[in-house]
Amino acid sequence: NSWGTAKKTIMAAVTASSTGDNIFIEGGTYQEQVVIGDKSLNIVGSQNGGGRTTIASPAWGVMTTYSLPSDLVWTGAGKLTGSDLKPIVFVNPSNDSYTVNITGIDIDGSTAVMPENGTEVFAGLAHKYALGTIG
Repeated sequence: NSWGTAKKTIMAAVTASSTGDNIFIEGGTYQEQVVIGDKSLNIVGSQNGGGRTTIASPAWGVMTTYSLPSDLVWTGAGKLTGSDLKPIVFVNPSNDSYTVNITGIDIDGSTAVMPENGTEVFAGLAHKYALGTIG
């Protein structure tokens, strides 16, 4: 609502928000893991010429791992199959009655440094249950 109530991180804004809110993010790079639960939100990157809005992965070891009820399966050389997921951005409500729209945001996983013998599936964006758009 104002610079006085602005949050320093995207996750702080998500936590402080209520369903139906619009979260506008100033241009810049935010190194954090963002998880959206039971809220319908619009999350919008920089619109005022403030540069691109980028969410960069935190260090691999500090990212939270989420266990899914069934395996994610990607095939091909070097692909993992598993139910443990480390997403940079995770839309993770408890059911499909929520809508989350994410626009104007880049997601950068280059800083995660996933170990070669890791068992978690790494994802820039995971979108489970919720309706919405990504663009």
